[in-house]
Amino acid sequence: MHPLWLNGDDPRIELSGERRQVTALFYDIVGSTEMLERSDPEDFSNIVSVFHRTAMAIIQENNGYLHQELGDGGCSYFGYPMQFEDAAEKAVRAALALVERCGRPRKGREPGVKLRVGVATGMVVISADGREIIGTAPVLAARLQAEAHPNSIFVSDSTYQLTRGSFEYGFIKHARLKGFSEPVPLWQVSGTRSGQDRFSISRRPEAPLQGRSAELGVLRRAWGKACSGRGHSLVIVGDGGIGKSRLVAELRREIGMNNSGEERVLQCHLRLTNRPLHPLLNYLETLLGSEALIERDASAFCDRLAAIGISVSKEIARPLVAFAAAKTRQATGYLQSSDKSARRFREQVIAAAAELLFVFADSKPQLLVFEDVHWADSMTSELIDRLSEGCRNRAMLIVATSRRLAAGNDDRERFSTTVRLSGLTAGAMTDLLVSLWKGPLPAGLAQFILDKSDGVPLFAEELAMFLQRRAAAGTTAADWNNLLNKSGITSLNDLLSARLSDVGNTRRTAQLASVIGREFGMSFLTRLLGPEKAVDNTDAELTELVAHGILETKTSAQGTIYRFRHSLLQEAAYASLLRTDCRQMHTRIAGLLTGGESTGMAHELAAWHCAQAGMHLDAAAYATKAAEACMIRSAMSEADTLLTMAEEQLARVSKRQKKTELQLDVLELRGVVSAALSGEGSQQTRRIYERALSIYRKQGGGDPGRRFALYWGWWFTAPNVTAQRARAQTLLNDMGEAQDPEVRLQSFHCAWATNFNAAQHEFCLSCVAKGLELYDAGRALRNRTIYGGHDAKVCGLGEKALSLSFMEDLPGSERAIKACLSAAEETDHVGSLLHALYYAVVQGRCQGRHDDVLRLTNRMKDLADRHSMAASRAKADMFGGWAEALSGSFEAGIRRFHEGLGLQEKIGTDDNISIQLDMQSELLERAGLRAEALNALERGVAESVKGGQFFWLPELYRRRAKLRAADGANPAATRRDLKRAYDMAFKQGAFALAKRAQSDLRDLEAGSTAR
Repeated sequence: MHPLWLNGDDPRIELSGERRQVTALFYDIVGSTEMLERSDPEDFSNIVSVFHRTAMAIIQENNGYLHQELGDGGCSYFGYPMQFEDAAEKAVRAALALVERCGRPRKGREPGVKLRVGVATGMVVISADGREIIGTAPVLAARLQAEAHPNSIFVSDSTYQLTRGSFEYGFIKHARLKGFSEPVPLWQVSGTRSGQDRFSISRRPEAPLQGRSAELGVLRRAWGKACSGRGHSLVIVGDGGIGKSRLVAELRREIGMNNSGEERVLQCHLRLTNRPLHPLLNYLETLLGSEALIERDASAFCDRLAAIGISVSKEIARPLVAFAAAKTRQATGYLQSSDKSARRFREQVIAAAAELLFVFADSKPQLLVFEDVHWADSMTSELIDRLSEGCRNRAMLIVATSRRLAAGNDDRERFSTTVRLSGLTAGAMTDLLVSLWKGPLPAGLAQFILDKSDGVPLFAEELAMFLQRRAAAGTTAADWNNLLNKSGITSLNDLLSARLSDVGNTRRTAQLASVIGREFGMSFLTRLLGPEKAVDNTDAELTELVAHGILETKTSAQGTIYRFRHSLLQEAAYASLLRTDCRQMHTRIAGLLTGGESTGMAHELAAWHCAQAGMHLDAAAYATKAAEACMIRSAMSEADTLLTMAEEQLARVSKRQKKTELQLDVLELRGVVSAALSGEGSQQTRRIYERALSIYRKQGGGDPGRRFALYWGWWFTAPNVTAQRARAQTLLNDMGEAQDPEVRLQSFHCAWATNFNAAQHEFCLSCVAKGLELYDAGRALRNRTIYGGHDAKVCGLGEKALSLSFMEDLPGSERAIKACLSAAEETDHVGSLLHALYYAVVQGRCQGRHDDVLRLTNRMKDLADRHSMAASRAKADMFGGWAEALSGSFEAGIRRFHEGLGLQEKIGTDDNISIQLDMQSELLERAGLRAEALNALERGVAESVKGGQFFWLPELYRRRAKLRAADGANPAATRRDLKRAYDMAFKQGAFALAKRAQSDLRDLEAGSTAR
């Protein structure tokens, strides 16, 4: 379906432009002319080029838009083209980053540049094509930039008023600027205050809904369809405060009055965007109690749901409780992980979550609301996709609220309907104010508030309440403006702060509670306030805050929960704290956390509190735990963000020993994450492990097995087989005395894999025998996901089968490959089964059994497709295409081979390049392209020699000799290649390959004798 656009009669109408408040930022290099005189023009050009790239990156990082580069400076906008309620704050943060980052020495020796920056906020008119932005803000920003001192930032009064709660400012002077009739106040930014949260807006339930009849009609019709079993999904999009939650609240109120269904609200949170499925987990904790998700007990989970009338199967419960109960372990190298491939487990959890929510609709129509999906984690986004697709034949309406459409307008595909909210019209604004105002509405008030609020309902409502509380302020626009100026109110945040002031001393409790977050419990607040604060007094103050509409209460399985009515109130309370008080409260919270008290707080939030308290080591530890939980839950991008936070916090820690241990924990996890996100063979992954092992070996002492995960990653990411073989020997040497038998097994695992590639077949078999003596199925369950993504026993038997095949022990090879496949089936582990199938495929290919290869690769392809494992799919298509081309349909086989080759090149895996190029050569030769076939073999020889992958090299020499002979090459050159193939194979103990070369040598000699 096409989305429903409600902010215009026809979405195809082209507008001439729009009015919008933006923040302009102008910047310029100080003394650029003098720099040019002192520098070579080419050097100066390079400096300016680097500067512009850095500036653009900083602006984009802060959601700004670089409108124009102006020689050695530039002009950028915040709040355009994408609107943000904190655009001014983002602009000032970008300005600070510009001055700091561009001023750093380049390459450790070249000085950075000095900047002047000007920032101004105001209403502008933007042309339809976005090329012209007309208003005082850009003009004023340019003037301020010219006035600024070197390496300083001057901002306008409007920007100062909007951001004074987030930054430290100093007043400079009132200056007369060109083009401005009145003196302009100049403010200089000196640094940041403590960070602020920006949460969604939750409107007061008693606030009247005005000007939204069309939009509410859309929701009502969608609900009607859902009640008839024709499920629907829609997203409400609009800026903060525009009324998204209020619109949903009205639908919820009507559903409650009519008793036509049940509502469930899942809230996304800014501070939990890196906690996978956090809206669902928080909802289930509220519904069932936190203990329901702590243990891996599917039966207990089902029983708790049954107690509230919801019946679900254990098949649904098992992946959910396994996911929810993800616990970190003391040794971060050994991750507790569901015995599935990462993607498969992730998909199972999302499927189970969707089925659980669908079960609710079996008894009664369901309204399922996802608030603030712009803060959703990646798994929640996937869950919403699945729900939107699966609700169509169910009695369920999915409603999401968001401040923006997804990138590329993906929401239009995700949801059946898109509802966009804009500011209220003049008529709707008048209706809203009439319903709020006590007595007759003063003349001109509706227009005054409409102009000030730009039609944003929450802003308008708060402004009306503020003016009404100060009724003596007068009845004209001049009176109201005077009141706002005297009160220092220019924004919604200022109005909310003013409302907090009205509660007197109770405001202090609201301020302190705001440090905890949007929601908090009485017991936690009491512990936080300490023994000096009487419980009765705290309870009374909370009751007063509820009465004033600042807090609201809700009931959960844990008891009464207090919640700020909307999170901008929490933000205003937080911003009003002095930095010292704010840090003290964060320190108290961190003290409760690190003191071992059970707070139930997510590790992501704990990390943030510790960071704000300046307890950087603890912050890094909590961020690391949170990252590990993300990895266990297959949420690698979220884990990556948290590990970055951990590293940033560690950079501020001076305690060497404790810092080193935690740093190694972080690097262990980052290696796994990097391999998942950027590839096992990426430079980034390789550097992580090299750095980690360097730090660990310098540290010295202790059981080396304790950090074996680092050794494994260092070995696995070696640039070639030669380096990998040397590293495997280091593992065997260092791990010989390791206390953990699993560590010793995995060191043999590294050794047998590498030595097979290096054609050291006897040593490979020896390592397999010694390693499998240490194998334990229970330990394997825990470690197969970490070490190579497959079971060690499966790998060892597969390598044994191949080595025995090369050594011409065909019965032994067949027994080993059957045992390998059988062991893989027993694990019920996708990665291990694909690994076993690949060994069987390679064995069949080396022995020329086309039918077996085709059968095995078809199964391999099906399994890889079902579990989204691209590397295995690429291998299946290459080997399967080769077999099909040589034994069945040549054209179809060629296509399949090239599909696999293209996929492999895309994902960057080529672990068996010698056989791969040999297969390519055979296909080219069959197509009559002998020159191209010979080139493929030449490349195969070169790559094998360069990388140290020698096991198939004798065969490459033999095949090259035959192709050269077919082209009429000198018999002496052919004989040299065949002799080299035979000698190399014989030395390796690869008698099967030696026999092939020997047979061709005899044929060559016989042909020469006959001639």
